[in-house]
Amino acid sequence: MLKKLLLIFLGALSLQGSDSLEQLRVNREIYCPEIKQPLPADGKADSAGWQLLPWSGNFIVLDSLWVEAPVKTEVALAYDSKYLYLGMKMSEPQGGNLAGRGKFSIWQNDVAEFLLWKKDVKKEWLHLAVDCAGKVYFTREIDIPEMPGNYRSEELPKENLRIGVQLKADGWNLTAAIPLELVQNFLGDGSRVNFGRQRRTPYSFSAWCKGNGLRDYDRNGIVRLNSQEKTILHEKQYASALQRFQEERQTVIGKFKAPVYTHKYAFSADAATPNYRPLFQSYTAENGAGWLDAAGIKKGSLQEFIRENSAHAKRFESKAISPLADTYLYAETFEDHTFRVDLPNGRYKIHILSGLISRETAPHRRRFTVFAQGKEIKRFDVGHELYLKYDFPVTITDGKFLLTFRGDPEVLNDNPGSLPLSAGEAVKFYRPGWLINSIVATPAADRKTAAKQIAVDELEITHCRPEILGNYQRVEYKDPEPKSFPEFWKKRGYALFSRPFGSQLYPESRPKPGELLEKLTVKAVAGEPVFLNFGMLPLEDLEDVQISVKGLPLDVEESRYISKLLGGGKYTMAPLFNDKYDNTDHDFNAGENRWIWLTGRIPQDAKPGKLRGSLMITAKNVKQSYPIELEVLPFRVKEPDFAFGGYNPLGYNRPGRIYEDQLAALCLKYEMHMHVFYLDPFRGEKSWTELKNRIRLYQKNGLKGPFLIYVYLPIEKVDIPLRNHKISRIPDDVMKTMLNTAGRLLKMHREEGFPELVFVAMDEAHCKGDPYWSEQIRLNREVKKLYPELKTSAAESDRSIARIGKALDAPIVFEVDDFNVYRSYPKVYSYTNQYLLEPNDMNSGRMQCGWIPATVKLNGLAPWVLYIGIGESGFRDGIWTMIQQRGVGGYHYMPKLCTLMGTVGQWDLRYAETLKDMISAAEKSSDSARKAAAEEAKQLLGTIRESTKPSIKYYYHSGYWQPEVFNRLREIVTEQIIKLKKLEKHK
Repeated sequence: MLKKLLLIFLGALSLQGSDSLEQLRVNREIYCPEIKQPLPADGKADSAGWQLLPWSGNFIVLDSLWVEAPVKTEVALAYDSKYLYLGMKMSEPQGGNLAGRGKFSIWQNDVAEFLLWKKDVKKEWLHLAVDCAGKVYFTREIDIPEMPGNYRSEELPKENLRIGVQLKADGWNLTAAIPLELVQNFLGDGSRVNFGRQRRTPYSFSAWCKGNGLRDYDRNGIVRLNSQEKTILHEKQYASALQRFQEERQTVIGKFKAPVYTHKYAFSADAATPNYRPLFQSYTAENGAGWLDAAGIKKGSLQEFIRENSAHAKRFESKAISPLADTYLYAETFEDHTFRVDLPNGRYKIHILSGLISRETAPHRRRFTVFAQGKEIKRFDVGHELYLKYDFPVTITDGKFLLTFRGDPEVLNDNPGSLPLSAGEAVKFYRPGWLINSIVATPAADRKTAAKQIAVDELEITHCRPEILGNYQRVEYKDPEPKSFPEFWKKRGYALFSRPFGSQLYPESRPKPGELLEKLTVKAVAGEPVFLNFGMLPLEDLEDVQISVKGLPLDVEESRYISKLLGGGKYTMAPLFNDKYDNTDHDFNAGENRWIWLTGRIPQDAKPGKLRGSLMITAKNVKQSYPIELEVLPFRVKEPDFAFGGYNPLGYNRPGRIYEDQLAALCLKYEMHMHVFYLDPFRGEKSWTELKNRIRLYQKNGLKGPFLIYVYLPIEKVDIPLRNHKISRIPDDVMKTMLNTAGRLLKMHREEGFPELVFVAMDEAHCKGDPYWSEQIRLNREVKKLYPELKTSAAESDRSIARIGKALDAPIVFEVDDFNVYRSYPKVYSYTNQYLLEPNDMNSGRMQCGWIPATVKLNGLAPWVLYIGIGESGFRDGIWTMIQQRGVGGYHYMPKLCTLMGTVGQWDLRYAETLKDMISAAEKSSDSARKAAAEEAKQLLGTIRESTKPSIKYYYHSGYWQPEVFNRLREIVTEQIIKLKKLEKHK
C-alpha cells in the first residue's frame, strides 16, 4: 500500500471539518458588472465612478494558511463595450517609500498584479503587473506542460492600455483600462482570476486567493458577469468564514503551550517557564537542589546583551526566542562547578539545554564537558543560535544527583590543523568556562510524558512562537500499521526494515510486506562510499539501546528531524541531516521509528569479493548480531570532469577559521571538491593571505577544485550605490584594483604553484538590472582582454547569457531550459539552490550530480552556501546550506541528506562515464561479441538520455525519479560494465 499523506491542521482534527474551513476552501467569486459610462484611468480609485463598483478585499499572505495580509488591499472589476476595468486600492503605512522609484526595475518596487484565465483553459492566461512608479508588465503566459511550474511569456501591446497610478501618504491606487480585444479570449462568465500585491518595505506578498502561488488555476477566484446578489452574498460568507477561522486559530494556538506533565525536578535560568525552579541558587538541604560551588557563576540573557549593545538592539530584538532560550547561567573559569539535586534512589532521564543568542563576531562561544556522578557524559561546543539538547540516563544510589560542568582548558589555544589560517582565532570567538539554560531530571517511568512536556517548553526553539505556528498546517507521512510481527521480532522488542535506497523514513513509517530484514548488503567498487540505512521500529519502550558495527569501518549515524516549511502554509518534520548516533537519545519509544545509517567507504585497495561484518544492537540487555555484506565489484570506475561543492565564504556565524580543517575533511569525505572562495582586495594583504592559506589548507586535505574566487566590490562605496542607481559606473580606481586582482590570481597559478583559479565578481548581476549588469559585463570583458588565460565565470540564466557572451569561460547557470545550449563553453557550472536544497526529497542531490551531468553539458554543481552557522528550526533558520553544524559531542559538521545523496549521484556518473569509455573501446575492437555488447549498452544509455530532461528545472515541481529508478539504473549499468569487462578478458 502506498504511503498515506495525512494532513493534520495543528494537530487539531476538529478544525479540519469546521464550517469556516470548508467555506474558505470554496473558490472565491468577484462580480464584474457591465457599466454604461467609461471609468477614468487616472489612478483615482476613490473617485465617484470607481466607488460605485463592488470592491473585494480580505487578501491573505501568499502560500499561507489563510493568514491575513499585513496591510489592506481591495480590488474591483468592471467592463463596457471597449474596456475591461481594473481597480486596486492599497494601504501603505510607509507611503513615503513609494515615491521616487522610477529608476528601478518593476520587480524591485511595490507591485500590483492581475491574472486572468478563460474558463476551463488552464494552459494560458493574461498577466498585468504595474508598479508604484507606473511601469507596466503585460504578457500572455503559456504553461510548459513538460516543465510543471514553468511558463513562457509573450509580450502584449501596451499602446492602448490606459494605466493610472496615484501615490498617497498612506498608500497607493491603481486603475487600468484594458482594451477588450486584448482580453476577449480570457474574459467571460466563469473566468478564473487572481490578484497579487508585492510590498518592498517591509517585504511581503499577498494574494486575493489561497493557492500554490498566484497561478493556481483550480484554486483561484471566479469572475461573475451575472448573479450580482449571489456573488456579493458569497463574498460576505467568505469574509465571515475568514473571521471565524482566525478566532478558531486562536483557540488552537492556546493549546500549544498547554501543560501535559508537571516537572518535579526541572531548573532553568529564567524565572518565567512554568514548573521550572531557579537554576541560579546555592545548594541547601532545605532547597534540595543548587550549586555546591556557586563562586564565579553568573546569569546572562539576551535582554541584558541588548541593553549593553544598544547599537545592535534592533537586530537582536528580532532574534528573541523565549525566556527559556534567552536566559542562561555561565562561568568563565576552568574550575569545575557542580549542581546537586536530592533525588530518591532509582533510574532517571536527564535533559540538558545549552544555547544563546549573542554577537557572533565577538568572544561568546563555550567549550565544556558534562559529568554525571563523576563520570564523563558528553562534550559540548555552543555558540550563537546553536541550541544544544542532550538526554542521557543516570542511576541514583545515594540520594543525590551530581551534574558537573568543566570548561575546556585548551579552548583558547589555536587548532593546529587549521594553521596558519586560524592563528589567533580561538581568543576572538571563545570564552573559557561553560553555559547552561536548563536541567531536567525525570523518573525513568515518566520519561515519555516528560519528554512531551519538554517539547512544549522548547517549542519556540524547535519551531517558533505558537502564534506563528498557528498559521501553518502540519503534514505527516503515515504508513498503515502492520497486522502483526513475527515472534522473534516481538521478543527482541523491535523490528528492522529497509526500503529502496533513497526512500525517506519518518517516525510514523512502518514496515510493509517484504521489508523486514535480517541482513544488510550493498555492491560497490573499490574506493566508493557506501551508505546503508534501515528503520528501527520499537515494538515496546526500550532504554539505552546500543548500536555499533563490528568488522567493517562503518560509522553509525541517525537522521534528525527538523521543522521544514513546504509552502502553501504547510510544514513537516523532515529528515534533513544525520548526526552521530552516540550524540542522540538512546531511549526508544514504542511506535516511534528511528532511521539509522551506516556510512563508510570501500578501501581503495580492496580486491573483488565480499567484505563481511556485523551490525550489533543491544536492547533489553540482549545483544543481537545482523550480518553486513559489502560486495566489491570487479572493476574500477572513471573519474569524470565534474565537481560538486558550494559557495564557501568566511563568516556567517561560523566559529572563525578554527575548524576549517574539519570542514575540509568533511568536504573530502563527501567529495565536495568545488569551492567558491571570497576575496576582498580592498582590505589589502590580509584578504590575500587568508585566501592563499585557505586554498593551501583545502589542497592539503585532498580537495582538487575547481576553485572559483569571488572578488568583492567595495560594498558601501560601489556595490550598493550601483544597485540603487546612485552611480552609473565602477569608478576608475576601483576598476583598476579589480583588474589588478585578476592579474594577481593568474600569477598565483603561473608562478606560486596554486591550482587554476577562476575569476568571479558581481553575483547575479542580470537580476539587478542596469547599470549594475552592464558594468559586470564591462569588467569581465576587460579581464579577458588583459588576461585571456585567466578563466572567468558569473551567475547567468537563459535570459542573460547572450548579452555577456564570450566574456565568460565557465558560466554558472541556473534558470536554464537545456544545459546543452552551453556546449560551446569550456566549462558549464550550475547553482541550483532551491532546486536541490528546498524539495522534501533527498534524491534531488543524486539526480543533479548523477544522471543530469551524465546526459548534458554540466561540469560542476554548487547549489549555494556550503555552510552557515544556523539553528534547527525551519521557521526561523534558512535551508540554503549544504552542511549542518553540530555541538553535542564536540564541534563537528554533518552533511544534509541531499548533500550526501549528491555524493551518491557522483558515483552514478562515474559508472555511466566508465560504461561510455568501455563502449567506445569495444566499438574499435574487431571482436563481434564485444561490438554487439557495446551496441546493446549504447542503446541503453541512449534510452536513459532520452528519458532524462536536459535541465533540473523540469524536476523541481514534478518531482525527481523514484528511488527504485535510480537503484535499477545503477544495477543495469553495472551489469553492462561487467558484461563488457568479461568480453575484454575473454579476448
